[in-house]
Amino acid sequence: MALRLARELQDPVMQAEVLCQLGWGSLQHDRFSEARGYLEAARQVIIGQEGYLLSFIEFGLSGVFAGLGHHRRAFWHANVSLGLLHADVGGAASRPLQAMARARQMAGDHVDAVALCKRALRAESAYEAPRIHALLMETLGESLRGTGDVERAIGCWREALTIFEEGGDHRAPELRDRLAKLVSATSG
Repeated sequence: MALRLARELQDPVMQAEVLCQLGWGSLQHDRFSEARGYLEAARQVIIGQEGYLLSFIEFGLSGVFAGLGHHRRAFWHANVSLGLLHADVGGAASRPLQAMARARQMAGDHVDAVALCKRALRAESAYEAPRIHALLMETLGESLRGTGDVERAIGCWREALTIFEEGGDHRAPELRDRLAKLVSATSG
């Protein structure tokens, strides 16, 4: 209904926002092909424009390609997202930096992923969403584990898990299991 209204009003930004939200919702439920369709349609509607909305679309596409296992494309879209942000957007840069870190992690480059996570932590602002911080801490923990820094990885995962559990995020059970296995492996 919202999309139909936006089209009737011939408002391309409103259309792109609705498509973007549909894509984001699909992405949150791991429906990657569906999310890709919505996000690419949103990008087509506002082609030639720059700014936060296009950056968010590219950020979403990074998540799509990460979910599909295409780490190079995920990194590319995250990098485009970062490049579209302006200095006045505050902590928004932490999102594409986290996505870039996740893509580097998928490629097995944990050292670069840790560096990108640290940049994202510096970019965070007090206005950043707790869930985004939790995703960042989960990514940082995974790459710290990959570099052998298990103690810090456990700390990052505990912080992420607390936020996921408080927010009722569907990622909490899986992270709880990974954390328990890592703690068990290090204490035995």
